[in-house]
Amino acid sequence: MQQSSRDLHQIAVGRRCAPLVRRRVLRSPRRHEFTVTLSTSLLQQTIAQCLASLAEDDVYGALALLNARTKHRYTGLYRFDPPLLRCVSMVDRENRQVRVGNDAPIEDTYCAFVRDFRSEFATADASADERPEVIAFRARSPFQAYCGFPLLVDGECVGSLCHFDTRPRLVPTEELQVLAAVAPLFTRHVR
Repeated sequence: MQQSSRDLHQIAVGRRCAPLVRRRVLRSPRRHEFTVTLSTSLLQQTIAQCLASLAEDDVYGALALLNARTKHRYTGLYRFDPPLLRCVSMVDRENRQVRVGNDAPIEDTYCAFVRDFRSEFATADASADERPEVIAFRARSPFQAYCGFPLLVDGECVGSLCHFDTRPRLVPTEELQVLAAVAPLFTRHVR
């Protein structure tokens, strides 16, 4: 019997949680919806590796683990500190010496959608994405691909965990599942 994404997330994290995906937000511009394909054991292994890094306060190490799983150039952990989005830690696969990115006005980032929706937000190719919020935003951002998940504390979005790139990048279903499962683990590191 195939388990739902909610069941996989609950098994992996070990607690009751909100649904993994809101399809309205994660449809690609071509309207393909994803299906659950990541095995529970692989998800648990990734979570365990992130937990091990985070237990040693190695946020960069946990982000590097996540970044290695994708083709995205950047993986970052950000804190909302209105009016700014503060970079806690970031991996740049083309420049490993960079460990913290620049802060930016929240409204100039895709993370603003994560905050506003209090939900995951993704675009594989902003230049082809026809959602009104992306069309209005894309001229302000150099980034073409983004996949971010909220870090919630008592219903308040305090930050985001995201992959992003200046080139279009597909986000495999498995990576959506991984980010959804590990995002809550990063929450204490943005406070």
